[in-house]
Amino acid sequence: MLFTANAQHKEVTDSLSQKDILDNKLQQALQKYDFDKALIIIDSIEQYGIKTKDSLFIAYAYDAKVTIYQFQHTITKAKPYIIKNIDIYKHYNYSSNIIESYAILASLIRQEGKLDSSFYYLNKATKYITDTTLTRSIKYLYNQKSLSFANTKHVDSSLYYTFKRIALIKNDNPYELSNAYMELALTFSKFYDYPKALQYINKAIAVLEKSKTKLSITTSRALIMKCNILLYLKQYNDIEEVANKTLDILKQKKFPEFETQLNITLSKLYWNKNQPEKANTFLSDTLIENKKISSSTLFDFYLTQLEQNLYKKDWKSSKILIEKLNILITKTSSLNKKQQFYKLSSNYWAKVKDFKKSYDAQSQYLNIVEQTNNRQQTYIIYDLENKYQLTKKDEEIAKQQLVLEQNKTAMLKKKSEFRVALFGGLLLLITSMGIWLFYRQRQKLKNKEIETLIAQKELNKLSALIEGEEKERKRIAQDLHDGINGDLSVIKYKITSVNQDNFETGEKEEFEQAVLMLDNAIEQVRHISHNLAPPSLQNFNLIEAIQQYCNKIAASNSLKINFQSYGELFTLNKDTETAIYRIIQEALNNIVKHSKASEALVQINTHDNNNLLITIEDNGIGFNPNNNYKGLGLKNIRSRIELLKGDLNIESNNTGTSIQININLN
Repeated sequence: MLFTANAQHKEVTDSLSQKDILDNKLQQALQKYDFDKALIIIDSIEQYGIKTKDSLFIAYAYDAKVTIYQFQHTITKAKPYIIKNIDIYKHYNYSSNIIESYAILASLIRQEGKLDSSFYYLNKATKYITDTTLTRSIKYLYNQKSLSFANTKHVDSSLYYTFKRIALIKNDNPYELSNAYMELALTFSKFYDYPKALQYINKAIAVLEKSKTKLSITTSRALIMKCNILLYLKQYNDIEEVANKTLDILKQKKFPEFETQLNITLSKLYWNKNQPEKANTFLSDTLIENKKISSSTLFDFYLTQLEQNLYKKDWKSSKILIEKLNILITKTSSLNKKQQFYKLSSNYWAKVKDFKKSYDAQSQYLNIVEQTNNRQQTYIIYDLENKYQLTKKDEEIAKQQLVLEQNKTAMLKKKSEFRVALFGGLLLLITSMGIWLFYRQRQKLKNKEIETLIAQKELNKLSALIEGEEKERKRIAQDLHDGINGDLSVIKYKITSVNQDNFETGEKEEFEQAVLMLDNAIEQVRHISHNLAPPSLQNFNLIEAIQQYCNKIAASNSLKINFQSYGELFTLNKDTETAIYRIIQEALNNIVKHSKASEALVQINTHDNNNLLITIEDNGIGFNPNNNYKGLGLKNIRSRIELLKGDLNIESNNTGTSIQININLN
C-alpha cells in the first residue's frame, strides 16, 4: 500500500503549523526516495506526537515507517509498528484504518510463509467493514486477499477478489487500475498462463500511457514485468523494444532497484540468444556497487550470475557466488528462487566432487519442491493445528471453570433451596408467558394466512373475470370480422354488381349514397373489431402496439398525443401485455370522451427490466378522482392494475390530469 498522509491526525487542534512543517518535510523526502532522511523526519514526528500526547500523529509516523520498511523488504522492522497502529485505531474506532492495518499485517506475515495467520488477519479485517468504510480500505483488503489466495493455488478466488477490486476503482485513477492489471498479470504468470499475463500487462501499460500524471515507478515496474513475460514466451525481439522504453524512463529518474532488475532480464535475453559476452555486460558487479538494492533483487542478480558461470564451468567464481547467496537466502521469501539456488548449488558441489555438500543442497532443493507442491496442504495443516490449539485451550478453560463452579456450589449450598424456588417461579412465569405469546403469535399467523387466502381468492376471481372479458372481446371481434363484416362486404359486392346504365340521375345518386353508407358501416365494424381485439398486439411487441394505438386515436380525433418510450426493450407474457394495453386504451378513451383536452402524453419507462412506470397526462378540464372512482373506466383500470400487483396514483385539477402507474415486472 502506498503511504498517504492520515488526515485524521489533524483533528487534534494543538500546534497544527508544526505538524504541517514536519509533514511537508516527510513528503519531500519520500518523493525523492531519500528513505534515510525520511526515517529521521519520522522519528521527529513520533517524538512530537508523544510530547503532545497526539496518538493519531504517532500512528501517522508509524504508517510512514511501515511503508518504507515494506519498500525495503524488511518485514521484521515493519511488523511491530503495524501492530501498534492497530491498537491506536481501535481506540478511536477508525474502521477503515483498522482494516488497512490488518491487511498490511497479513501481507507481512504471508511473506514469512505463515499462510494460516495471514488468512486469520484478513478475516479479522473483513469483520470491521461497515457502510462508512472507505472504498480505498476495501480495495486494499481485496488486493491482499487476492495475493493470499494466489499463494495457496486458489486461482479462482484470487481472480474473484482482483476483479472485485477493479470494480471499485474509478477510471480516473490510473495508478490503482494499472496496479490491479499488474496483479492479474502476476497471478497468471504464477500459473504459467503467460499469454493471459501478457494480455493484462498490456492493459496496465495502456492505462499508464493515457495517464496525464507521469507515474515513472509504476510504468518502469510494468515494463520490466512485460519483459519477463515476453522472455518466457521467447518473443526476444519485442523484449528489446520494451527494454528501450524502460531505459528512457530510468535515464530521467534514477531507480537502482529497477535498473538492476532490467539488467538481469537483458542478461537472460542475450544468454538465451547465444550471445554470452553481451549477456555478461549486464551482470558486471560494477553496476551494483554503492547502490541501494533490495535483498530480493540482489539475490536474483547473483543467482543469474551463478547460472551462467556454471554453464561456463567457472568454478572459482561460482563458489564465491554461492557464498554470497547463502548469506542472502535468509532474506529472500521466494520459494522458487530458493529452489533454483539449491539446484544450482547441488550441481556445483557435484562438479567439484564434494558430494556431501551436493547431497545437502539437493535435500534442501527437494524440501522446497515439496513445500511448493503441497502449499495448499501446508495451509490446511496450519489451520488444523491452530484449531487444535484453540480446542486444547478451550478444554483447559472448561476444566478450570468446572473447578470454580464446584467451589461456588459448595459455598452457596445453604441458599440453593431459595434460588431453586425462585428459579422455578420465574421459569413457570416465563413458560406461561411463552405459551401465551406462542398462541398469540400463532393466531396472528392464522389471521394473516386467512387474509392472504381471501386476497388470493379475490385476485383469482378478478383474474378469471378479466380473462373471461378478454375471451368475450375476442369472440365478439371475431364474429364482427367474420360475420357481419363479411356479410356487409358481400352486400356491397352484390349492389355494385348491378348495372347502372338504366338508372336515372336521382337513382344513381341514391345508389352511390347507399354504397358510401355501406363503406362507412364496414369501416365502423372493422374499427369496433380492432378495438375489441387489436391485431397490433398479436403481431408486434407491446411498445409498438401502444404507439400504433396512439397514432390511431390522434388521427381520428382532434387530440394530439405525444408517445415516449425510455429504457431497455422488454418481453412479457401475452396476458400481462394485454392488461397493460387495456389500461392505456381505457385511459385514452376517457381523455377523448370526457377531458376536452387538446394534448396528451403517454410515457413508458423501464428500469433494469424490473420496474415499468407508465405516465398518462392531458391538459383537459380534470375531474375529482374520488367522485368518479366508481365509474366503469377507472374501475377497469384499477382492476387490471390490482391483477398486475401495481400501484396507481391520480392527480387532477382544472389544468389537466396525471395518472402514474408503477408495475414490478418480476
